Amino acid sequence: MFHNKKNLISLLVLVAGLVAVFSIIIATTAHQDSASSQTKIKAINKETKFAGLPTNDSATGYSLTDDSYNVNHFRLDFGKTEVVYGSNNSRFLVIHAKITDTWHANIDSVEIYPAIFASQKSDDADVKLSHLANKLPKNSLALKETQNFHKRLLPGDSAEVALTFELINNNTVTVHFTDANHSELGYKTYALT
Repeated sequence: MFHNKKNLISLLVLVAGLVAVFSIIIATTAHQDSASSQTKIKAINKETKFAGLPTNDSATGYSLTDDSYNVNHFRLDFGKTEVVYGSNNSRFLVIHAKITDTWHANIDSVEIYPAIFASQKSDDADVKLSHLANKLPKNSLALKETQNFHKRLLPGDSAEVALTFELINNNTVTVHFTDANHSELGYKTYALT
């Protein structure tokens, strides 16, 4: 079949080269697929601005500072903030925080969510951002912390939570904090980088 060893060696080198090229292509494609399913994080501008309106409603126990938000029976201590990339090219502003039950009875911590909302400017209006976390990457810290809002906390207990807001563009995000009457207590702005 092969008349000399040179042709046989050339054919073996060609086959080995093709196998190597296809192995690299397959490995690269598999790596890209697994990377795209992992959490992609983009840092945001660390400078957050707090613009205080009346920051304390002592009659109802609501107050807001740069570091925390007190809502009647809860205290939310703010941590790091980031942008997390989710499924279907979605992006979320994620504000990590620690929530503490400051009351004398068990409270469902999800009760804090109606008092907080975020908005972002579109081309022609302020758009209220969605809280839905179903597009967050599975097994991500942001999703786990979002699910912690459903924990029932005992008095004095704390849990790591995340406020998540689905972004519509790259404009600055304003997170609004309200009091018991749903009047704005204050807000924080986050500039995306």
